[in-house]
Amino acid sequence: VRANFLKKQEVNMKYRYFLLLFALSPVLFSCVTPPPPRSYSVQVHTVDNLQINLCNFKVFEKNYNLESEGFSARWRQSLKLVRLPFDDIASARKIGKFVTRVKFRNGTEDDFTEFFIDKYNLMGWSEHGPVEINATLVRGIVFVDEDGQPVEGRDSSFIPPIIPLP
Repeated sequence: VRANFLKKQEVNMKYRYFLLLFALSPVLFSCVTPPPPRSYSVQVHTVDNLQINLCNFKVFEKNYNLESEGFSARWRQSLKLVRLPFDDIASARKIGKFVTRVKFRNGTEDDFTEFFIDKYNLMGWSEHGPVEINATLVRGIVFVDEDGQPVEGRDSSFIPPIIPLP
């Protein structure tokens, strides 16, 4: 009888450790820090033909007051609100007053409105410190790799100047 009693206590002890582990698991998972947001490097081309090299690039959506790795842009044809992740974008250039042509890293292109307009601010760090640029002053952005080279190659990421060079 005593042997059976000891056997049952051993089994109960095993389950007690599982209960303790189960109770502590939310605490352990809450201590895990999320991965840091990915840092992007871009060349920002302004309407007055300046080129600003930024790292830690983000788009600041003023209407929702948030920073994100992707941002909302609106399709030109169907006016469907979509999310554009930075990982998929190679370059974006203004081709009309409200139209921006986005070139994706897989080689496809599409036209968007509400990309370079007032409700978005482009933010990042240059060699001079933090930079915040109103999106209406931007004619294009080119995502670059760690060496500062455009991710789609130099020719395919050319942003033509709006003001002719002297």
